[in-house]
Amino acid sequence: MDRDRWAGAGVSATGVRVLVPRPADDPICVAVAEIATVEAVPLTRTVSSPQLQEWLAAPDLLGHHEWVLLTSPAAVRHTAASLGPGSPARASKLGVVGPGTAAAARAAGLTPTVIGGGTAADLAARLIADHPPTSVLLPRSVAAAPTLPDALREAGWRVTELPAYAPEPMPLSPQVRRRLTEPWPDVIVVTAGSTARAMLDQLGQPPVTTDLVSIGGTTAADLTDLGLPVAAVATEPTPAGITHAVAQVARLP
Repeated sequence: MDRDRWAGAGVSATGVRVLVPRPADDPICVAVAEIATVEAVPLTRTVSSPQLQEWLAAPDLLGHHEWVLLTSPAAVRHTAASLGPGSPARASKLGVVGPGTAAAARAAGLTPTVIGGGTAADLAARLIADHPPTSVLLPRSVAAAPTLPDALREAGWRVTELPAYAPEPMPLSPQVRRRLTEPWPDVIVVTAGSTARAMLDQLGQPPVTTDLVSIGGTTAADLTDLGLPVAAVATEPTPAGITHAVAQVARLP
């Protein structure tokens, strides 16, 4: 990484430029912007699945569940309308994977009962430790890892999975492509395997001078499968964890 090439270019004092594939107001972008110049450019977007549309039209089809679990702000966006007060799909309790999803839920008028520490494994552990096994509705991405439902089922919970939304590449204009590749950023934060594939489709193979920081182990494995080197894996998939990983690969204090 050549920090000198950014000196005096109107970037952060550290001279490090980071692509974060999220909107500018996303907590990850906000956190990383404290130590580097952030290019906040979403590379994917989520679209509702046919299964979700069927459920929204007739929420009682899946029956009543004691819990609804939401594992991302995207899950909140796609399902909140059918989870609020008065909705036939409203569960007694709401579990969310971490603070970011909790904030999105509250903004949508929902009140989390349990807030995990930012990972599916942590949310599963908290539910299993503090609550008896019961029925759960889990609206999720079609690309989501089975960590949460598998852990709950092993502990005796009854889990109904609803493939609610799917990621698809976000079209980028030629101007944005040039901005992101002429030159490439020093660091790219990769938040999902679908993000990595969209990066390759939209921008091409990053040069060896660009470090890839993965949000977690599953995404790191996806990067490896795609033949992309992983410079660092966040110790936790939170804004603080990702910012720490970026600081490590960029050798920032």
